[in-house]
Amino acid sequence: MGANTLRCVCSKEIMKSNCYVWCFKQRILHGGKINIRRTITWRGPHTTWTDKQGQEWEFTFRFPRRHPWWYIPLWYEGVIKKVG
Repeated sequence: MGANTLRCVCSKEIMKSNCYVWCFKQRILHGGKINIRRTITWRGPHTTWTDKQGQEWEFTFRFPRRHPWWYIPLWYEGVIKKVG
């Protein structure tokens, strides 16, 4: 991975986005694959991004918790985490 990928993907800072926008941005900038998964934090699907080396990443809530059935996370403060 190049310096830009590490700076972008391994960032510990909080930013505003959502998992869909973040994954599509990573796919366009760095290649890799987008994965769609079920989630327990809301009713819709969650996306993760797998880089070219096979490591899976996600943009998610800093402290994930279950939300009401009507909640839709359009734009939120989140962090980037390794999956697995």
